Amino acid sequence: MRLRTLIVDQEHMARQKLRQQLEKYDLIQLVGEASSAQEAFDLLEHIDYALIFTEVELAGGNGLDLCARLKESANPPLVIFVTSSEQYALKAYEVDAIDYLLKPFAEERIDESIRKIKRFKAKNQSKSSASMSLQKNVYLGIIPVEKNGKTILLNQSEIVYAFTDKDAVYIKTAGEQFITKYTLKELETRLQGQHFFRCHRCYLVNLEKTKEVVPFFNGTFTLIVDDLEKSEVPVSRSQSKKLRELLGL
Repeated sequence: MRLRTLIVDQEHMARQKLRQQLEKYDLIQLVGEASSAQEAFDLLEHIDYALIFTEVELAGGNGLDLCARLKESANPPLVIFVTSSEQYALKAYEVDAIDYLLKPFAEERIDESIRKIKRFKAKNQSKSSASMSLQKNVYLGIIPVEKNGKTILLNQSEIVYAFTDKDAVYIKTAGEQFITKYTLKELETRLQGQHFFRCHRCYLVNLEKTKEVVPFFNGTFTLIVDDLEKSEVPVSRSQSKKLRELLGL
């Protein structure tokens, strides 16, 4: 299976050179380029990329922040940094980058990166199969959350929505808000098949607790949920299409 791939670099010549180097690999399906962090995020809203080659230093942000934010998405792409600076190598691996290429690099070095991708995909697929098997057998339907120094076991049916703010993930019920150690991706996996929908990279919503679907800008929606505040939960453009199909809108 080919991997939809995005190249992010503020220098046109650098993007062009990397594109030429990657075109020979059957594993790589090049689908777009971005010259800034914001442009990359805009593309990621519309296309489910499996792999990103990015420079660290970008206009309007940096590749490290891009990588960190992607980790909260439902199915984050693999990231390989392609940069002329050595100083970010440690931080790159802290945000789970697959590889770190220093410019200029030989074709053999890209060959090595491709091998790393194949090994990672094979290993991850094996882990995913084992994890799904385990979840089917031992899922308890509860989520441990924290409030005022106490750990509370929250029934999944009580959850209205979950969201991420900076480095923390919060769970909202009808009248209370809790913090959880799970990432949104982990929550989504744990609550899979329980009427929860990843409507946005920063939000996971319980559709059974959703009262209104309000059309918003550029074909997107806002969900009005059934908590005390009648909170508004955004739906990204890419997820709005899935929501229409799911609800038959």
